[in-house]
Amino acid sequence: MKLSLSFLIYLAFHFTAIAQMHPYLMFSHEIERKIANDSLRTSSAAYQYTYIGDYLSAIQTYDIPVAWGVNSVKIDDGYEIVDAAAYIAKIADQHQIIIISESHLKPQHRIFSRKLLSVLRKKGYKYLGLEALNPDSTRSNFLLDTALQQRGYAMAGPISGIYANEPQMSRLIRTAIDAGYQIFGYERTYRSETKDRDEIQAENIIKYLENNREGKCIIHCGWYHAIESDTIKRRNSFYMAKYLKEKTGIDPLTIYQDNFTEKVLESEHYLLEELDVTTPSILLDNSGHTTENPGTWHPAPETQKITAPHTPLVDNQ
Repeated sequence: MKLSLSFLIYLAFHFTAIAQMHPYLMFSHEIERKIANDSLRTSSAAYQYTYIGDYLSAIQTYDIPVAWGVNSVKIDDGYEIVDAAAYIAKIADQHQIIIISESHLKPQHRIFSRKLLSVLRKKGYKYLGLEALNPDSTRSNFLLDTALQQRGYAMAGPISGIYANEPQMSRLIRTAIDAGYQIFGYERTYRSETKDRDEIQAENIIKYLENNREGKCIIHCGWYHAIESDTIKRRNSFYMAKYLKEKTGIDPLTIYQDNFTEKVLESEHYLLEELDVTTPSILLDNSGHTTENPGTWHPAPETQKITAPHTPLVDNQ
């Protein structure tokens, strides 16, 4: 199909206008230039790549290593591979709060979380807290974007939250609202010399739940915030899940997705190649329990650790 010169000129002006309207989005060549002149950190650059759908460049630019000693996990013949979504749905009845963490660089984690929403809604989960959303402590739902719930989708730019610029996070939010979830934010709203960011996050979640008691709750966070064990974050501080567990007395179901997900910059867990899973999966031992981490630095013995397949790429996308 041939495109006229006038139409190509229109497209050029159209996309230039979009870039000017949304300065939080950059073309790949702009990201590369900013990396080269040290005006953009590699972590921020990786996030920018996710906003424009360039997943491969994102994980080639920044990532975090496999943690908690799971690189030494060994499997025996007695282990069984089960579908992660079905297993979580099965045990969700036993819990009041589910905390599921993601890598902010890997949209497949958001896709997995989104696929859980429908079945969990039927099991009484009604509230969805998202670290990705910009907070406002003066609002009952802690959302700076006061029209989000009524509008039904996140806005590009800084109002809803920068992570909402990524298409799969935006889709997760739309799906949750369509399914009947009440959305709330919980990110830190102030800095304190006596309280860590994670403790403030936990307190914001508690404040919201104290006024919303008609259902169960899902918390969608990034990386280590899902650690509910005594793992020390720094000095005398811990992670959000531990604070939430201690302050409420509720033992959450915690789910960690990144350790057994593909990596480029960091060493990938050997199980990804050995197991060759085709869908997000969980390993169960011969007694029906999830794999435990042998190291002392771990989220908790019963944290569900998702093993995800490698992402198929088409034309490097």
